[in-house]
Amino acid sequence: MPLRGEGNAGPNDGEKGDLYININVAQSNVFIRKEDDVCYELPISFTQAFLGCSVIVPTLNGKINLKIPSHTKDGRTFRLKDKGMLNPNTNEPGDQLITIKVEMPQNLNEEQMKMIEELDNCLGLDCYPEAKDFLAQTEAEYKMREI
Repeated sequence: MPLRGEGNAGPNDGEKGDLYININVAQSNVFIRKEDDVCYELPISFTQAFLGCSVIVPTLNGKINLKIPSHTKDGRTFRLKDKGMLNPNTNEPGDQLITIKVEMPQNLNEEQMKMIEELDNCLGLDCYPEAKDFLAQTEAEYKMREI
């Protein structure tokens, strides 16, 4: 970025030269820029996704509280209006897009695994409408092939 007339003076008290400033922008470990929008994936636990929760999330201007409703699915994106980058041509801000990444528990001990198995047995297929519909469609397709 040149600053005209802000450099050193020329020989014999000559006219000041130009000052050139180089600006390097470091890449963020959190944010990804897509045009004027700022994006990132927010990992939450499967229980937070199921029950709903409030989480503190980073923005370019500090942290805010984001309410995650119950039954939030993996891949759902929340839009924070006007929390993105300013467009240099229009001076209009972009948005911040937060995509939910539902994280499954890792390294469970035997007791924890047993508790999850008991919960799964207790719930049954009726608690999973998409899986239930898929299985019904699959069964119907197999029956059609038998005809």
